[in-house]
Amino acid sequence: MNTTDVQLLEVKQGDSVSFEIVSTAGKLDIVLQKDRDEPVYQGSDIPTGSFQVKIAESGTYTCSVTGKKAKGSVSIVVKGP
Repeated sequence: MNTTDVQLLEVKQGDSVSFEIVSTAGKLDIVLQKDRDEPVYQGSDIPTGSFQVKIAESGTYTCSVTGKKAKGSVSIVVKGP
């Protein structure tokens, strides 16, 4: 992956956005934010692993995943409370 992929996520207050990352090469950056608000999550050069981001406010969130010579996989799932 050598590009940016953007997804819109409809989430409700109390939901979690779950990330499963497998990074075998390159660099992966992720930004999760609502509208033009400050990001609720922003990470650079993310290694293999999993984590969840709890959502405090309902709405449409933009999740941007940017890869630079990245290889592996990214799974993003919205989970209810």
